[in-house]
Amino acid sequence: MTDTPTVPLPEKETRLQHRGIAVVALLLLGLFGLTWLIEYMQVDLRASRWAYSKSETWPLGHLQPWQWLLDYGTIPGFISTLLALLGWYMAQRWKHWYAWRRYLLVYGLVSVIGAGIFVNAILKEHSGRPRPREVIQFGGVWKYLPAMEFGTPGKGRSFPCGHCTMGFLFSAGIVFWQRSRLLSLAMLSGGLIYGSMISVGRLLQGGHFVSDALWSLGVLWVTLALLYYFVFRPPISENQPYAPLKPVQQRWLLLGLMLFLGILSVLYITRRPFYQDYRQEFYVPERTRTLTLRTNLEEDKVVLKTSSSSRGEVYIEGRGFALPDANFLVEF
Repeated sequence: MTDTPTVPLPEKETRLQHRGIAVVALLLLGLFGLTWLIEYMQVDLRASRWAYSKSETWPLGHLQPWQWLLDYGTIPGFISTLLALLGWYMAQRWKHWYAWRRYLLVYGLVSVIGAGIFVNAILKEHSGRPRPREVIQFGGVWKYLPAMEFGTPGKGRSFPCGHCTMGFLFSAGIVFWQRSRLLSLAMLSGGLIYGSMISVGRLLQGGHFVSDALWSLGVLWVTLALLYYFVFRPPISENQPYAPLKPVQQRWLLLGLMLFLGILSVLYITRRPFYQDYRQEFYVPERTRTLTLRTNLEEDKVVLKTSSSSRGEVYIEGRGFALPDANFLVEF
């Protein structure tokens, strides 16, 4: 009986790095290729046109389960992020789970970095792509903008889809492939199905285009590949001998983790995407010089459209971030 030859660590690191370069390159190539195909075939406009009705605007979007997915669909992904980061801490202390520690950390940071920073903080805030319900073709006032053309930052936050990213998050469970084939395949398939359901809901609600959902998944997987192959490289560390942290280190690590998770929870609860609109026709009596509209929205969150004739229409869009089930008040 012969021993299985072991691969030297530098060679193993080099192989992992080369594999990572190939994976990231294929992901980006597929992402840009599919985006070009979607735009060439006008999939974004055609899909939104199918969901839109001139008389009822977006009639299917308020039905279940789409409304529930809009209000609460990101919660399961957020909970899985908390559990992964807590699991990473516990894996530092339990010998049986020690090999899982960096896999759990990668999964947790995919959500924080991919969904939180790349999608919501950077791309959504600066891409300037109007949502379907904001473009002229579907009753809005802004020009349609293709996925790869950046517009004015703040003038639309359609690209990519934040809800979809948290739905697709479970697919990042493929990171556990080295530890459990069953778990990784279950999370991959479940994440693709759940994320696709949220994507359909956002399409039916006029909140996002097909390419927005595609890029949500793409950004998530590219982030996963970068963290897995180039930053933490869990396959390199999983066979390291168990080396528990000292009690003082454990306490500081736990304190820092609790503080981080607390801040993350507060930001998640208070910074959930909010959108609501208000539309009302009005008649202006003769000699009227002032019309007063009161709302609890901040001024920069209100878009007001009026006409110079005696009959007109007030349309307000409230958008930004708010607590769950938030609502704005209007007195006209």
